[in-house]
Amino acid sequence: PLRSLLGTPQFMAPEVIRQTGHGRKADIWSVGCTVVQMLTGAPPWDEISNKITLMFHIASSKQPPSPPENISEDAKEFLRRVFQIEPRDRPSCQDVLRMPFCIDRQKSSTGGSTA
Repeated sequence: PLRSLLGTPQFMAPEVIRQTGHGRKADIWSVGCTVVQMLTGAPPWDEISNKITLMFHIASSKQPPSPPENISEDAKEFLRRVFQIEPRDRPSCQDVLRMPFCIDRQKSSTGGSTA
């Protein structure tokens, strides 16, 4: 596992900030942060402007970011699964691609039916 601390704090998984070693599951967390920003225009925890405070919050929080309210149930479930505090509890990349939220997007981008 890697132990580096590089990147934008709002997109960092807790284990990255804690520097306890991280791997691909940290990227799964970051994908969730990217989806939140795409859906809302702001990354998770955008209300915390101080970077040190933000990093402390992410590293010590027992709760993941809350999903935005006005999104589909598939999107909420996607975010609930990718924002697991423990990396071992997060889905793999293959599992993420099989989630209804991603399958619907894949069909839409290839011209397939979303029904």
